[in-house]
Amino acid sequence: MPVVLVVTIVVKEDHEATSERLLRECAIPSRAEPGILDYRVCRSTRNPKQFLVFEMYRDKEARDSHRQSEHVKRLIVDQLLPLTEVFDVVSYEALDS
Repeated sequence: MPVVLVVTIVVKEDHEATSERLLRECAIPSRAEPGILDYRVCRSTRNPKQFLVFEMYRDKEARDSHRQSEHVKRLIVDQLLPLTEVFDVVSYEALDS
């Protein structure tokens, strides 16, 4: 069953451009992963510090593989997380596929 993650990110003041660059950079190799069905990076139109990432995986194994990937560790864990005020991940099961 497909797994959906909705990630809400709020970055610290003056880190908006760097955060956007890191999220865009991470999206490229993420979309190439075989178990990823959809991967979208969005930015709030009301709050430039707020981003949303929509991720859909074939299954939990694909999600776990993505979390352990080099690009997630390097771009998100090492570089983006220190710039954030909020990093909230909500997991969903897709009811239709």
